Amino acid sequence: MRLTVAICTYNRARLLERTLRELDLVRRPAGVDVEFLLIDNGSADATRAVAAAAPPALGLRVVHEPRRGLSNARNRAIDEATGDYICWTDDDVLVSPDWLVAYAEAMWSHPAADIFGGPVEPWFPEPPAEWLRRGIEHVGPAYAIVHHGPEPIPLTRDQTPFGANMAFRAAAQRMHRYDPTLGRTPDSMLSGEETAVVRAMLAEGRIGRWVPRAGVRHYIPPDRQSREYLARYYEAHGELVAITEDRTTGNRWCGRARYMFLHLLDAQLRTLFRIGGNDAELAVLRNRSIARGYFRAFASDATRAARAARVGSP
Repeated sequence: MRLTVAICTYNRARLLERTLRELDLVRRPAGVDVEFLLIDNGSADATRAVAAAAPPALGLRVVHEPRRGLSNARNRAIDEATGDYICWTDDDVLVSPDWLVAYAEAMWSHPAADIFGGPVEPWFPEPPAEWLRRGIEHVGPAYAIVHHGPEPIPLTRDQTPFGANMAFRAAAQRMHRYDPTLGRTPDSMLSGEETAVVRAMLAEGRIGRWVPRAGVRHYIPPDRQSREYLARYYEAHGELVAITEDRTTGNRWCGRARYMFLHLLDAQLRTLFRIGGNDAELAVLRNRSIARGYFRAFASDATRAARAARVGSP
């Protein structure tokens, strides 16, 4: 078996250096060839120098992808990968020493599975503010935090991995590429491209497995540890829902998703009656921001056009 470890990077030289050092310490599974592939998405910092100075044992292969955007970089990695499986992580992630061993064991144990994912825990450079520490469980996706429990279980539509820590059979991945209109770019916070890929695979009957031993930590920079950042993230998520949702589904009021109205109602009730106390502050911010982004984007010409292109409706 051969694994490709794929990392997409853009202007994160300092963090990338630490990520590569940690990857050099990862145990290699016995009997498995591993290639390390870095996709430089047009970085203008010291990324080239960092890549050139990567630990020699990695044998790092660097490919430059000039089309900006995480999805474009990931699609280039798909084209370049030579492994039977592609293991994805990010340029601001610290992987556990058993990361590759855990994935390889899961792949051997579940030869019919095409999708694998592991936990992502936060990596704070300094202890976070009390308000964030207290309520982070409500906003985990904004920091790519995910944990589906300590036991290996099947993945489902509502239990998917995040891009900082996931793996796919390469043949299946080549059939399910990443949507460039969704991936992060320097000008957009839209995400969700990896969730769309996983759900599309599961919908056609492919098997996914949760690999709890394949853990990583994801860097949370100080400029993302703010309520303003969380509001922007969740407004972008609301916009994503407006773009990708299928209007033929039920549970709608006035042509809009019913649960968006419930998000607003939940936020208002929590605010008025202090439901959950201070610990619910970020749940209020999350729900209100998602609904705000959704309703604002739903009526825009650009959103209507994008949604029509996806679901074939006017």
